[in-house]
Amino acid sequence: MRTLLFKRAALPDDSKVDCKLFDEHHEDYKNMLGEARNALVIMIDYVVRLEANREVIAGKLVGFKGSNKRIP
Repeated sequence: MRTLLFKRAALPDDSKVDCKLFDEHHEDYKNMLGEARNALVIMIDYVVRLEANREVIAGKLVGFKGSNKRIP
């Protein structure tokens, strides 16, 4: 398989075609990479908010359990 890749890279016509395809789609690749980075930032913020909400709810639950005890 490697030999085929090296042979393909050595062929000038195929190399030109590959470079042309890359150049045509270069802007699309940059845009997709930017979107992926933005999604990652949004996802990290979302996880932080979920963890904060979980801590608040856990605190409320502890308070509720404490106030729900019967007094003998």
